Amino acid sequence: MLDEVHRQGAEAARRGLSIWHSPYVRAEAMPAHSGEPIGDWMEKVTSWEAGWKAATMERDRMPPQEIQALRKRAQGEEVDRKLDLFCSHSSHGIDAGAPPDHRRDGAIA
Repeated sequence: MLDEVHRQGAEAARRGLSIWHSPYVRAEAMPAHSGEPIGDWMEKVTSWEAGWKAATMERDRMPPQEIQALRKRAQGEEVDRKLDLFCSHSSHGIDAGAPPDHRRDGAIA
């Protein structure tokens, strides 16, 4: 079993994603598109799903308050990640690696 792929599946389950969110069942990741040997691809699919199923069973034993706390934390991390990605790729006429300065001079009209 591939440990990193297994961990990714478990993390997806903790975030409340369905089993169909596996990156290995997307068309571009399938062997016909990626050129990856089918045996290697199947091993990744199986590992990701095993991690997802294990975390789902673990989550089912958790109290609802803990589940909500995990989801809230995951949503916050996702928002932070998206903001970082946006700031690093948005075009503000400055180096894309530097975060933009959104402060304004003067009063807001």
